[in-house]
Amino acid sequence: MKLHGWQYEKIKTTVADLFETISIDHFPVVGFEVAHKLGIRLMPYSAFDNDLKALALLTSDDAFSTRNPQGQWVICYNDEINSYGRQNFSIMHEIGHIVMQRNFCEDEDEAFADFFACYALAGSPALHLFQPKQAEDIEHLCSISHEMACNAFIRYQKWLSHVRWHNNGLTEPERKLMTLFAKTA
Repeated sequence: MKLHGWQYEKIKTTVADLFETISIDHFPVVGFEVAHKLGIRLMPYSAFDNDLKALALLTSDDAFSTRNPQGQWVICYNDEINSYGRQNFSIMHEIGHIVMQRNFCEDEDEAFADFFACYALAGSPALHLFQPKQAEDIEHLCSISHEMACNAFIRYQKWLSHVRWHNNGLTEPERKLMTLFAKTA
């Protein structure tokens, strides 16, 4: 599902504000670190007994979020997936659900969480500080899957073209993200 322009901008603002609040200013962005800084508990599927693991896998092959009896957010994630990039994306996706606090249309909520994770893990303004020349540069810098790096590189090229066309017309969240990541570039 494709979101509206204002929805993308809302997500970009949320990511930039969140990173500023919890001092995320470097690549790779690590979902485990973000969750820890937000007080979100992480629970790997491997910690479950066989019945709970089967139930977790019925809920999601990758990850899901819930509240424990004390009201604390918990992200349960499949640590048996061999790809760190996929685990990290899944955790950031769930953080997107929690931070964006959306409960409207399921397809739209998933699109919000997907874009949140993509922008948090490989946002074009932060990537620009490292001048990626190909998807592999992003893959290594951000510790993400090759497929996600290819998509991030396409988004980066479109973003760069837009910024050049508008004479460096950066939005406030883009400037904020660049300022944060400039400290470690």
